[in-house]
Amino acid sequence: MEDAYARRALLLHLGSVLQILSRLEQQKPDSLSIEALLATNGMLADVPLVEYVVQDMTVREFEARVLRSFCLWPQLLLEDPLDYGALALPVRKHLFAGNDTGWKAYASALREAAPGFGTASSYTAEPHEAEPDFADERDADAEAGDIPVEPGANDEDDGRLRERAAASIESAAPGAARIRRESYE
Repeated sequence: MEDAYARRALLLHLGSVLQILSRLEQQKPDSLSIEALLATNGMLADVPLVEYVVQDMTVREFEARVLRSFCLWPQLLLEDPLDYGALALPVRKHLFAGNDTGWKAYASALREAAPGFGTASSYTAEPHEAEPDFADERDADAEAGDIPVEPGANDEDDGRLRERAAASIESAAPGAARIRRESYE
């Protein structure tokens, strides 16, 4: 029963993440930093996801990273048993790379409702990656007008998670036809 409550809490969290993205899309503050966004929009200050990410990340970078982090959550939340590691890994990788303090605070906030989320034993991720250089991304984005989303060498874990999620969904319906999946990355 505890798993059902954790699943519900994580589903509600995913819903709030989508609401944040929707609000940001309406406001179009692409070039603002997260820090500037929090200063102008106090309601977001208490949202753990926004509160604990790197504050000099632009809103545009934040949106792209959030989409990559949470795109598999609907499928993963249907898995039985709930795999906290598969849920936590892309969030840590895409939003908290090089920001261990922020990651620990964010994971701790989610653990109040979902006790297994972000625990050291719940996933096999590298302790932390090198601090990303957002300045290079901003320069490239300004020239290109869009955030690059081509798959890279670091997407191996995401591919593994996508395959597991697809297998889990397809096995839920006996005799069901294989569903064609396309990635938005």
